[in-house]
Amino acid sequence: DIPANEVLYDLGAGYSRGSFVANALNLPRCIGLEYVPERVEHTKKRLVLFNYSNNIRLFNLVEEKLPAGRHFYLYFPKGKAFNHIISQLLDMARQDKIYLYVAESHGDVIEYLDSFPGYFQVINQFPCSIKRHYPYINKYLIKPPTPVDWEICFESWYLMNHDQKMVAKFEYFDHQTHSTVNWYIGLGHLELIHYAGDFALQVYLKNRIIEYRRDEKLIEVLELAQFTPEEQDLLLSTPLGFKSND
Repeated sequence: DIPANEVLYDLGAGYSRGSFVANALNLPRCIGLEYVPERVEHTKKRLVLFNYSNNIRLFNLVEEKLPAGRHFYLYFPKGKAFNHIISQLLDMARQDKIYLYVAESHGDVIEYLDSFPGYFQVINQFPCSIKRHYPYINKYLIKPPTPVDWEICFESWYLMNHDQKMVAKFEYFDHQTHSTVNWYIGLGHLELIHYAGDFALQVYLKNRIIEYRRDEKLIEVLELAQFTPEEQDLLLSTPLGFKSND
């Protein structure tokens, strides 16, 4: 499925089984990008043992820039690394055709990508032998994103801006105090998810779900610089941010 002169990058490769298979079957190169040093060192030794090409690299999936390429394989759940990768692939799609192969790992990735048909188009499916969550590996063609303001479509805006130094402002009615509460959370602490048939936000590390289209409405997205230094420190360090009645 991949041209012989191109490369498949295995994101979060583990012990880089894809590289072993590619070497053994004389397939197009598969280069593993793995963030656990022990796995990388172990794999390098095994590749030397079989006299295979050294096709694994130590790579920080949360921070580093993806290598230039057109074909990427992903088999791990949503989270900060996933968001970092997706925003880069969308940006790369502005310049070239980018393909993403996805094997479901925790039951939350394929449904999420399929919620953005304008950006992620399924163009092929390959039967998967380990049908833990989904019977196929999906091949997506990634389409160039259209710039959009958060007020028009927050979900599309989030794909490209999740790592910006911004603050989400929510508003809800507290029935105990009979007052309206403003809740401020740093965007970097929030993960866009599917919940109860709709989009929602989940606070990293706290498993707190915010149904921002229902009770705790997303009112505004603000620049972090608009807050006092003390508030900025709180928004950056505290996942649940702070609340006020102003």
